Amino acid sequence: LTPHAGLSHQRLSIRDITHGAQPMIRHRDGADYAIVYNGEIYNTDELIPELTAAGYNFLTTSDTEVILYAYMHFGASFVSRLNGIFSFAIWDGAAKQLFLYRDRVGTKPLFYHAKDGELVFASEPKAFLANPDFEKKLNTDILSAYLCFNSVPTSETFFKGVYRLDPGTYLIYKDGK
Repeated sequence: LTPHAGLSHQRLSIRDITHGAQPMIRHRDGADYAIVYNGEIYNTDELIPELTAAGYNFLTTSDTEVILYAYMHFGASFVSRLNGIFSFAIWDGAAKQLFLYRDRVGTKPLFYHAKDGELVFASEPKAFLANPDFEKKLNTDILSAYLCFNSVPTSETFFKGVYRLDPGTYLIYKDGK
């Protein structure tokens, strides 16, 4: 995407398998916008006519493209218009920032790790193990809670420095923060 941002993706495609490849990149007003996404949006048929009328030219029938265009048109609060299960990341080339979103119920997981001005995210914590720079340290601070309650009541995970994005929340990453 840029010298400072990159997205990669591995996903089971459900809609428009041929043309819905990710990361999906679109251009508008001299800026690049990109998305990687997991989930399904149920109300795409409601959003497409409005976005088409606003001048967005759909190249696929993928819900991924609908999400990206909705972000580009409505701005960061567009997520309130989505009906579905999802977690996704959108790179906004105009603002030079990354948005991570997770659906309101939390059906689709999203985890992140930030260190030394770099953010890495994935749909499962074990993905961080593929990063040679990731320090594989057990988060012993949450062990007692897990052993007592059979769950972790915070956004922390068993990997030190890896956090779960809570349901219905988003994270904005810009300028290394």
